[in-house]
Amino acid sequence: MRNMIVLSALAPMLLTACSRQEDEDRNAAGFKPPVNVLRTDLVTGADRRFDRLDRDKNGTIELSEVPSERLARTRPLDTNKDGTITRDEYKTAQLARFDRADVNHDGTLTTPERDAAKLLER
Repeated sequence: MRNMIVLSALAPMLLTACSRQEDEDRNAAGFKPPVNVLRTDLVTGADRRFDRLDRDKNGTIELSEVPSERLARTRPLDTNKDGTITRDEYKTAQLARFDRADVNHDGTLTTPERDAAKLLER
């Protein structure tokens, strides 16, 4: 009886280990599945992302709310240099970044376009 209990406890761990190995094998060559982002989806999600960044929920993102490791990337979004980022400033910057990366201007950001944009941002 004791052996059955031990085996039943070990079974989930073994299955988890096997499934992790399958995931690692599938991504072993650094494969990333292609993901297309539509401009309309970016607009729809911008409010949700803004709300997540607005930690004190006052309708603006103060630069003091931004983690220090993201400050250099976030500061340029404050176009009027008043120390806060409004929802409009945020959306405008997100759309401009999308439009720069969407090299064929079809309203869809593909994985190769996104990867190329990341290389240019460095």
